[in-house]
Order: sequence, then structure tokens, then C-alpha cells
Amino acid sequence: MRDIVWFLDPASDNLDELLMRMNQTARTMLRGIPFEFQRAGDSGAAKPSLELRRNVIPAFKEILHNIVRHAHATRVDILIELSSRQFLMRIRDDGVGFDEAVVRAGNGLKNLRRRAADLEGTLQIESRPGQGTTVTLSAPIT
Repeated sequence: MRDIVWFLDPASDNLDELLMRMNQTARTMLRGIPFEFQRAGDSGAAKPSLELRRNVIPAFKEILHNIVRHAHATRVDILIELSSRQFLMRIRDDGVGFDEAVVRAGNGLKNLRRRAADLEGTLQIESRPGQGTTVTLSAPIT
């Protein structure tokens, strides 16, 4: 419900608010797992599109949920890079990793790929058993 209220609030319609919400979400979801949340670039450069705001938070939550539930990570690094036209989110964990070819078919990865497509962006997942996982989502801001 909090996400719906946040999404509808016109004061939240900027990149600074989006990044603050993401950081708060990480603090809540990664409780007990050390993490670093870094941002680079100019968050005032552009106003995020409705599609970006509608898809980034759920994608971010899905990635963090997968880390908490499956990765057994002891560290998570979150990097958000912004330019006047591009949003890039890179989340790296030091967990158990996985082989995407043998992972049980579920909705998590499918939903992430759908959200990236809805954003006209790209999703890259790099993972190998025993070597952690890095998920990178890149999309136009406007």
C-alpha cells in the first residue's frame, strides 16, 4: 500500500525521490545483510517517465527478494548511475549464484525481463554457481 501512495504522490515524481525510496526499500528488505547503496550522475537531469517509476521499484524489490530468499549473500552492492537520458541499476551479491539454464522456472526472472521490455531497456544477469550474481537493468529515463 505504501508503494501505491508513494507512486501517486506528485511530490515523488523525481529521481531523487525514486532513489530515496529505493534506499529505504533496501534497508527494509536486506535487514541483516550488509549493503552499500551508491549513486552516480545527476539525479536532477531529467524527470523520470511514468513507465520508469512504475517498473523500477517492483524490479528492484524482485531482485532484493531473490537475494534474501536464494542467494545466502553476506554482502550486496547497489549502484544507480544516472545521465540525462539513461537510468542504470546494477545489483551485485556475493551469494551462491546460479546457472540460469537449470534454475527452476518461476515468475521472478520472467517478470524482470518483462519489466525491462516495458521500459524499452535491457536486463543482464551474470551468475555462476559459487560466484554470486550481478543484475544490471538499463533503461531510458524519459
